[in-house]
Amino acid sequence: MADPLDARMRALHDSGQHGELSHLHEEAATRPLPLEARRFHLTHAWVYALVEGDAPHVARLEDQLRVLGGL
Repeated sequence: MADPLDARMRALHDSGQHGELSHLHEEAATRPLPLEARRFHLTHAWVYALVEGDAPHVARLEDQLRVLGGL
C-alpha cells in the first residue's frame, strides 16, 4: 500500500507550493524514522520554507535541525 504522505509530496513536486511541501516534509520528520531520514525531511522542509520566505517557520526548523545535528 502506498504511503499517502509520500504520495502528496510527490504530487506537489515542481508545483511551486513550497509552503505546503515544507509542512509535509516537517510532518514526515515526526514519524518514527532513523535520525538520517528525519534530518533529510527537516532539511527539505527548511529549504522549502526558505524559498517560501516564511522566516518564523525557517527559525523553528533550524532549531529542530540543530537538536538533530543537522546544522
